[in-house]
Amino acid sequence: MKACQLQDSYEQGKRYFAWINLKLANLSEVNLAGAEFCCCNLAYSDFSQASFRDSSLEKCNLMGATLWRTNLERANLIQAQFDQAIMIRANLRNVQAKQASFSNSDLRLADLRGADLSQADFTKANLSYANLRGANLSRAQLTGANLTGADITGAIFQQTYLAEAILERVDFPPAILNKLTAAVTTNIEIRLPDSKNLTLSRNIV
Repeated sequence: MKACQLQDSYEQGKRYFAWINLKLANLSEVNLAGAEFCCCNLAYSDFSQASFRDSSLEKCNLMGATLWRTNLERANLIQAQFDQAIMIRANLRNVQAKQASFSNSDLRLADLRGADLSQADFTKANLSYANLRGANLSRAQLTGANLTGADITGAIFQQTYLAEAILERVDFPPAILNKLTAAVTTNIEIRLPDSKNLTLSRNIV
């Protein structure tokens, strides 16, 4: 299916597009809210300022996709792949992204408030100044991730792996900060608020 065919089908009322191949498609600024895209190949496509609000992208491949300012609010992103995706200022508020992969993705200034990111992979992702208020990061992989200036108010960090993560200007609540400090060893360097040359090599419990 081509991008223009998808747009026409959506405008005609179709909402089910599972298993289609739209690799390298240009769908910027397109409204696809409430559609079903389970198991689709959307790799390296351009969805800048498009809307997937309330849509399902479960198990979709969006590797290398451009989702700049894309609206994904309340979308189902379970087990979706966003590796190396450009997601600057994307709206991911209240998404369901359990076991999704965002490794090496650019999520600067992204809105992830209330998102279920449990068991998600953010290895080496750039989450600087992202809004993670109330997000569930239980058992998430944040190895090497950059969280500089991220807002983590009310976020859940249970068994979250933060080895080599950059945590500068992150306002951790005392309870979480104490657990981070207690996990210090001498092998892996991270940067914590009000701390210097600290290392972390295990999960937060």
